[in-house]
Amino acid sequence: MDIIQESTKSPGRRKVARAVEKSTVSKDGLWRSFKDVPYLVQRKMGAFYLRKRIDGGAYRRSLETDVFSVARERIPKKVQEILDEITAAAKTVATPKPDAPPSVVP
Repeated sequence: MDIIQESTKSPGRRKVARAVEKSTVSKDGLWRSFKDVPYLVQRKMGAFYLRKRIDGGAYRRSLETDVFSVARERIPKKVQEILDEITAAAKTVATPKPDAPPSVVP
């Protein structure tokens, strides 16, 4: 009796495979970016990072994983953390120095 074995690839694995096929490698060969997943880059050693430009500044944060699907899920949370950092920095304003006492000219 022959046993028919179904495909071991899940739909999630196919999405990852397609994303890797559509990825591009940087000129120095250290980073891989994915056309299907904006802001996601992968270091040569496997760790994923978020790379986003906000108000002219480039921000890169580690997603603390080397699994594609987990990295993709963590992107919105990291973007929100960056936005919170920016707004907190904008609220922190340098306090003006108190005026010096008027100097008396003889």
